[in-house]
Amino acid sequence: MKQRNIYFYLFFLLVLLCLSCKNDELPKLKTYEVTQITQTRAFISGVILSDGGIPVNDRGYCIDTLPSANLENAQIRIYEGNGLGEFSRYVNNLTPNKTYYIRIFAINENGITYGNEIQFSTLSNLFTDSRDGRLYKMVNIGNQIWMAENLKATKLNDGISIPNVTDEDEWEELTSSAYCIIFNDTDDIPDTYGHLYNFHAVNTGKLCPDGWHVPTTDDWNQLFNYLGGVDVAGAKLKEVGIEHWSSPNTGATNEVGFSALGGGFRYESGFYYGFGDYATFWTANESAPNRPFAVWISNMGINAMLHSEFNDYNRAFSVRCLKN
Repeated sequence: MKQRNIYFYLFFLLVLLCLSCKNDELPKLKTYEVTQITQTRAFISGVILSDGGIPVNDRGYCIDTLPSANLENAQIRIYEGNGLGEFSRYVNNLTPNKTYYIRIFAINENGITYGNEIQFSTLSNLFTDSRDGRLYKMVNIGNQIWMAENLKATKLNDGISIPNVTDEDEWEELTSSAYCIIFNDTDDIPDTYGHLYNFHAVNTGKLCPDGWHVPTTDDWNQLFNYLGGVDVAGAKLKEVGIEHWSSPNTGATNEVGFSALGGGFRYESGFYYGFGDYATFWTANESAPNRPFAVWISNMGINAMLHSEFNDYNRAFSVRCLKN
């Protein structure tokens, strides 16, 4: 009887020990390196390697600008289903030029487990044009990186100066690169609205900074398609309000940060027109000789028009550069 009691107690202790071991088991997990980092977005991922013998009920990401982010203090907490295996997603609306720390988590009945911590930094949303030291805002839209303001360069990227032609008759007779400033207002206009360029300047292939280019019609159509098509793209590209647009600035949302302004344009005759009413942008393409394509956005509509009708080498439109 005494020996039987000893066996019973040993068996009981063994059961308790097994239960204790099982209760101590937590998931095993790994945070992967962050990839596809832009100014405001990154691709994050991780894997639950083992659930510790008890199913994982919740899993996801903790992201913060300070190390050791957890579910209590993280600025960004994302839940990503349950169970074992890999999971991934894009995280958006990050701050440009900012360092972040990320680690994945898993939760089962035994508690919360965090994976290894990964540090990454978003890209700056500013670009310096080496020609004149000007800073330009940039914005990531889909798989493209656009300047978020109009070009203000006074030189081609090979160092050749672009003349500022103010006289109407001289402008009409141009056969080479030139720029102008609407109403010839050099005090207030350029910093906000940028310069207007004739197509001779665009056609050099040297107007944008090194590593950038004047967008083609295909580039613009890629942007429009990302925004849902030309019928709605104008509204999504326009700056909101009437500070830089004439009323009513119909439908403007500027939801992707492109910040198109009503900077107007210049006719081939040298006459300025459309300030506050139109944003116009050159493309790098022509439909026929002396018929280059341009993008038009109006204060009265939500669409974006891409056409070459009536355009001329000596019209002057704004330029938005696109990163190569």
